[in-house]
Amino acid sequence: IFLIASRFNHACGEKRNVNYAYDEKAMTMVFRVHRPITAGTELLISYGGSPEHLYSMYGFCCTCGGCAGYSREDIKKHDDAQWN
Repeated sequence: IFLIASRFNHACGEKRNVNYAYDEKAMTMVFRVHRPITAGTELLISYGGSPEHLYSMYGFCCTCGGCAGYSREDIKKHDDAQWN
């Protein structure tokens, strides 16, 4: 578990401002901003995947504005499909 990494919030596409990768040699997670940001700006990473994947894996509906999001209708379809 990465204690610092777990504090980052999610954002899709251009809304995210931090990239990350695991450095196996150093055995650390490395975070880098990929564009200039101003002090006080929230640092955001992508949890990866589609809005459906985010709902399935992490239990939240993305509303970051960087994707089409996941509506209540989408949730109902997803949940109904799992029980049928």
